[in-house]
Amino acid sequence: MRGIWLRQRTGECVRWGQARQLRHRRWTGIDVLLCLFLLLAMPKLALAQAASTPFLERFAKDAAEAQSVLTNGTLTHSYEMMRQLEALRASLAADRNTALSLADGATIEQRILEAQIASLGPVPAEGKSEPGAVTKQREILDDRLGKVMAPTLRMREAQAQAGALVAELDARIAALNHEHTMRRSGTPVDPALWIGSFRDIGHGLAASAKVIGATARTKGISSLLPPLVVAMLLAVLGPVLIFRLWRGIGTRIRRAIGEANGLASKLGMNLALDLSSAALFGIMTVLIELAIVALASPFLDLQSLLRFCIALAFAAVILAIAHWIGSSVLTSPFEELRLVSTSQVTARRMLGTVRYAGAILGATVILSWFEEMTLVTKPITDLLTALLTIMGGILIWHLANLIHIAQKKGADERQLAAPLGSVGQDVAFDFSTPLSRALKLLSLATVLTALAGYLMLARDIFGSALASLAVIAIAIYLHRSIRMILAALVAGPLYAYRKVLHFIPLLTGLLLLAGSLIAIALIWGYRWQQINDAITLMRTGVTFGDIRVSAGDAITFVFVFIVGYFVTRSAQRFLSSSILPEFGLDRGGQAAIVTGIGYLGVILAALVAFVSTGLDLSSLAFVAGALSVGLGFGLQSVVENFTSGVILLFERPIKEGDWVEVGEHSGIVRKIAVRSTLIETFDRHHIIIPNSQFITGSVKNLSFSGAPTRIMVPIGVTYEADVDRVKSLLLEIACANPLVLTAPEPFVSFAEFGESSIDFWLYCFVADVTTGAGTASELKFEIARQFRSEGIEIPYPQRDIRIRSSGIRSQTSD
Repeated sequence: MRGIWLRQRTGECVRWGQARQLRHRRWTGIDVLLCLFLLLAMPKLALAQAASTPFLERFAKDAAEAQSVLTNGTLTHSYEMMRQLEALRASLAADRNTALSLADGATIEQRILEAQIASLGPVPAEGKSEPGAVTKQREILDDRLGKVMAPTLRMREAQAQAGALVAELDARIAALNHEHTMRRSGTPVDPALWIGSFRDIGHGLAASAKVIGATARTKGISSLLPPLVVAMLLAVLGPVLIFRLWRGIGTRIRRAIGEANGLASKLGMNLALDLSSAALFGIMTVLIELAIVALASPFLDLQSLLRFCIALAFAAVILAIAHWIGSSVLTSPFEELRLVSTSQVTARRMLGTVRYAGAILGATVILSWFEEMTLVTKPITDLLTALLTIMGGILIWHLANLIHIAQKKGADERQLAAPLGSVGQDVAFDFSTPLSRALKLLSLATVLTALAGYLMLARDIFGSALASLAVIAIAIYLHRSIRMILAALVAGPLYAYRKVLHFIPLLTGLLLLAGSLIAIALIWGYRWQQINDAITLMRTGVTFGDIRVSAGDAITFVFVFIVGYFVTRSAQRFLSSSILPEFGLDRGGQAAIVTGIGYLGVILAALVAFVSTGLDLSSLAFVAGALSVGLGFGLQSVVENFTSGVILLFERPIKEGDWVEVGEHSGIVRKIAVRSTLIETFDRHHIIIPNSQFITGSVKNLSFSGAPTRIMVPIGVTYEADVDRVKSLLLEIACANPLVLTAPEPFVSFAEFGESSIDFWLYCFVADVTTGAGTASELKFEIARQFRSEGIEIPYPQRDIRIRSSGIRSQTSD
């Protein structure tokens, strides 16, 4: 026994030693592969570390500067300070994105090492052990993983620090903008503001005269003459030449538009006319501004003059855009391209209003430059700002009134031109009414805030309202132009591709809507960095508990669901047209199968779409269960109808084409949906009945069995008629009708001896229950004709009425 035990133990030791040697060889192979991989990855790691070193130095410098600026308690809303904060914010945002990219780029080696550590198995619990080679290999891999993760951890820390600093800078910039906007200045209803402004204007004119005199004495009067001459030439001759050129170009292009045949060429020429007029108007404005610059050049330094030129150029762009929008969107020769359909006189008034509003907005831009350069005193700035914003608010109100009047007049004209009985059929979206109301609200806000003394807020509301209106008008103009061009192409050479081209206006509309929303957000105070951060957040995802949802997941879900839906619809069409008719099923059975496949396909498409997003919805199971219970109680009738609809589709107590009677309603089943069933009465009325009534109530299905249906025709003849002849004649009439079946054959029943006639019943059968009423009517017509020709009389009740004369005489005497 001892020898056997020793041999067994020796064998176990040998086997354990062989296994250990094999494991050692295996780990030695892993070591070799890992060393080769690290040797190959070493240059990449070295490059990553070399690239991260200057980045970390630059980021440390930017972070220190940002902390120094943020800890400074004397931040003010000045031009230089806001530029410094915006530049610092942009630099830190770039550092944050760089740190994120470097951290993500260094995770490939990290994942490989983590996979190798996971292949070693879990760490032994306390009190248990593992082979020493495994422990040694685990320590080596842990050490290498720590070295690989060190740069990644530094990048993560830099990313978090940069994100926190960016958020703090955003909050500080927003606070400064809010403080500047909500600062209360002088109100125009205060006489002190007018008195102070006129006093400062007098002092300013006197100071300007002194400056001009000093400049003339220093540089000589001859040095002031060239700028004055240049200014006079630019201000007088420039607009005259531009106006004549604009008249000539406009006349030629309008003549070419009248002579053109195709819609696309007309649209192109109209766009050329609008762009040329806007460009010439902008050039004329620039010439006038150059004249102003020429006059101001002897009295301003180079930096101030450059900023003044930028302000004037921006004002010129505003005037050119206002002119283009007014001429293109309001007075376009194509009525479809106009913002609102109106008469030419009203359109001209709207054009003038838009031009004046653009001029006021350009003046506010120039005034803001004067304010930043402190070239005018605060009372003058406040008074001019109040006057400009109040006039701008009044113009916006006037424009809103013109839009409302044009919309109302157009609606009245359409109603008068519509045929009788078509009232309420025009369901086109009316945006003019909400647009005019929104403009009136903004106009009131502009005027009231200016009168209350919040001049910066009034100026922002006025400028944002006009800019938003310009964005909306341009988007509508572009979308309608694209739709008109595509309509012309579809009606002409691209008719074969009309189904595909009809999606282009929808896609361009969505793109224009997204661009317009972004532009309007920027106009109303959002910065591009914030919008970019929001787009980045949508791309990376938003976390809800343990679930992270991104825009990519939403797009994937919508795309997969739409593909599944179209596949389901295609399968339904293929089954209903090619497969199911081959099985000889009736119409109701085919409709039930197609409907069931449709519901099954939609459910599968939704499930596949959820799975394709990769979302883990297990944490929402409890919430979904509780929500389903609540919906079950709250939507009990809906669930009951849904369940009844499923039962109707599978058990098929009724089907499409059946003649049913439910309650007081009788008609043909046209459609069985999930919630309700559509019945068409014999008066061509459609009745929608909840499915639960077919399950819980009594239903008379006259077409359920599909067997022949019996019809009964009552007949009465006089007592003098030959009953045998009547019977044979009735059977001949029934057998002669093509809709009456020969098996079961018709028969005549002697009903009774009536009060005035001998009554018979003619019984016969028809194949379709829906033809019973028509067949009975045809039989009655034929019976009347045959009886008249055979001399058989159909009696009718006769009454003899006797009146007692004594009763009448007594009532008359009374």
